[in-house]
Amino acid sequence: MNLFIDKNHRRKSPIAIAGFFATLLDLCIYGVLYTLLAEPLYRQLTLPSTAATNAVHTLIIALAGTAIGSLLFLLRDKRVALFGFVGLAVVLVMFYFAAWMLDTDQRATMVQLITLYGVAPALIGNAVAWPVYLKLRKTHPLPVQKTLQEEMREAAGTKADAAPKAHPAAPAAEERPRRSPQEDAMLLFEDGEDAGCHRRRNTHGKDEDS
Repeated sequence: MNLFIDKNHRRKSPIAIAGFFATLLDLCIYGVLYTLLAEPLYRQLTLPSTAATNAVHTLIIALAGTAIGSLLFLLRDKRVALFGFVGLAVVLVMFYFAAWMLDTDQRATMVQLITLYGVAPALIGNAVAWPVYLKLRKTHPLPVQKTLQEEMREAAGTKADAAPKAHPAAPAAEERPRRSPQEDAMLLFEDGEDAGCHRRRNTHGKDEDS
């Protein structure tokens, strides 16, 4: 559980994994650009010096790759693009260490290849990424990491809002209370008494008239 949740009960940010994959994506971008543009550039742009030609070609490819890799700044978390270019510098250093472990004759060739194809993307990428990131950070602050309880409460509130609200049922008509047989008998008895009284009054009135 500690691999995914920190001591404050918040989910750990996957920024390290995202930065790793951003670095792999940048490596793929530069690799594809070197494959597609190396030969056309040598045909269209050739300088008297071979070193100058290689440097110009590498610079053009590095600028194109940096422009494509900078599209990752469109993501919500701007650190993904930055860590992708930082990862290029880390990979470059790792390649230099690996080249240093080779034999002397192979080391010189490997260092030359690493310098030719690796230095420009790492330097230009970080030179562009850091100012852009620092500028975007002022207007796009880092996302606030919420605790698991807060996320669960928000999810519960979202589900409650999304659920259809039940319409209140119409008030049922009031039912007349049912009378017991004893009450019915009392009502009949009272009606009979009222009728008898009314007949006696009518009879008494006729006697007086006569």
